[in-house]
Amino acid sequence: MSGHSRELLRLLWIIPPTLTFTSLVGTINVVSGSSMQPSLNPEGPNQRDVVVVDRWSIIARHRYNRGDVVSLRSPLNPDLIIVKRILALGGDTVQTLPPYPDKEVRVPDGYAWVEG
Repeated sequence: MSGHSRELLRLLWIIPPTLTFTSLVGTINVVSGSSMQPSLNPEGPNQRDVVVVDRWSIIARHRYNRGDVVSLRSPLNPDLIIVKRILALGGDTVQTLPPYPDKEVRVPDGYAWVEG
């Protein structure tokens, strides 16, 4: 077996456990920006924090709580992963700020209101 074949075989061997780990256990992300200060990037918007995204806790307990910091796809740019804090869960009422069109919003069941 040639050296290239061995390297390809090693690469193919590592892909399934890596995908399983990142899907079920966790990943490492870099967070930049000021929206989550002072929890993340307390030194300023030019700083970047490295965070461990824990997927296993959510899989094991099947629920989120108010105050949890979560990562999700941006609703404005689906290619971007954002980090936000859960402020309200399904059934909660949120007092909104401009430019949001309504003064209050009831969070639908099965959804969360995130900010940060």
